Amino acid sequence: MEKKTIGAFISALRRAHGMTQRELGERLFVSDKAVSRWERDECTPDLSLIPEIADIFGVTADELLRGERKASSPAPQENDTPSNADAPKKDARSERQFKLLLDRRMTKYKNLSLISAGIGILGVIVAAIINLGVTRGYIAFCMSLVFLLAATVCQICFLMTFRMRQNEEDEADDRHTIVAAFNEKILLTAKNVFWLLLELLAFCLPLTTVGDAYFGLTFSSWLLFGLACAAIAFILLHSIYELGLRRLFIQKQLLSDAPSYCAERSLLIKSLIIFASVGVLVIFLNVVFQSFESTTFVKPYVFETKEEFINFMAIRDSRDEYYTWDEDGNIFVNVDSVPVEPSDSILGGGKDEAIDEDFTYDESLRDYVYDADGNALFSYINRRQSARIELSDTPDRLPIRVYTQALIRQGSAINESICTAITVAYGVFGAVLVATYVRRLLKLRAK
Repeated sequence: MEKKTIGAFISALRRAHGMTQRELGERLFVSDKAVSRWERDECTPDLSLIPEIADIFGVTADELLRGERKASSPAPQENDTPSNADAPKKDARSERQFKLLLDRRMTKYKNLSLISAGIGILGVIVAAIINLGVTRGYIAFCMSLVFLLAATVCQICFLMTFRMRQNEEDEADDRHTIVAAFNEKILLTAKNVFWLLLELLAFCLPLTTVGDAYFGLTFSSWLLFGLACAAIAFILLHSIYELGLRRLFIQKQLLSDAPSYCAERSLLIKSLIIFASVGVLVIFLNVVFQSFESTTFVKPYVFETKEEFINFMAIRDSRDEYYTWDEDGNIFVNVDSVPVEPSDSILGGGKDEAIDEDFTYDESLRDYVYDADGNALFSYINRRQSARIELSDTPDRLPIRVYTQALIRQGSAINESICTAITVAYGVFGAVLVATYVRRLLKLRAK
């Protein structure tokens, strides 16, 4: 048939059912202008809409494409109205058709939302390739930011396109309730996608804030700090949504007001108070332990006689390394005794003072123990230059306590292990607290 025949047939069917162009457009999720163009024969409906139009008007797709009913079926007239007996059946069928259209629309929206999420995930993959392959943290973060912004723009466009308009005059209609529920699902799906994109942004944030970001991060460092940032972002996003945005959406009638909302809000506030209180305690404990000297956690070497102390200090610590260079710039490592050129800073002399040509590296390591008045008690060769020496307040300065570099490292490792254990314990506590919160939240929503 000619195009105008299809448009005229749609127009006759619409008027026969007492529908306006706007009402037909809303049921087909198109504008009233599109319906007007069909009826003016400027264009024809999309093929995917033909079965939907046929079901709405109770005709077959073949009849709609032909532009007329079959010979056994009388053509609709403008003054034709559905009989009282057929009205309930047509209303039920129309309602089912409307719900079917909404389901199809929601499925298409969710599929497009997966595209937005995929763009964001692809940005993280590109950032990982740049960070690990090219070792450029800033460039990797900027690339991930480009993808995440593109995904955000796409999701905003999808949200604006698929969200249906609601008429305030139709609030008493059952269809208004169905549309409101549909729009709420649309908004919650968009919220989940935006939430995911912000989590991915938080995961990429350490690329610019941890270590030497210009040269990128190792995979283990990025994974550790990225997951920590993502966890913090999750807590902040959930708190902002539940304590602020959700109430705003309810006031704007974008979301329905759940009966358990007040109880959910109270549960979240209590959980946040507990989490923050324990967090403050953890920070305090970390600051306290980090303020301790590393020697606090180890037992020093104690010498009761000066001979024992002199002999001990004359032995180089096996874990220390001393470096010197020859004239060609070659480095000697773990050198015990290397002749060095005397200097004013070593000998304490001026330019006119005689310089001892036999001055050796061992002599440059000579040190003294002084009494309270500054008088030298005895000297020793200090090959453990990185060691920490603590003298007693007695006249002979004995006993003497020595913390070697190995002991200092051991103390630092113990201190770091304690701080790490406290932080890990806090993370475990946070996971248990979140699990408990989720379990109670589900119970509240199930009531």
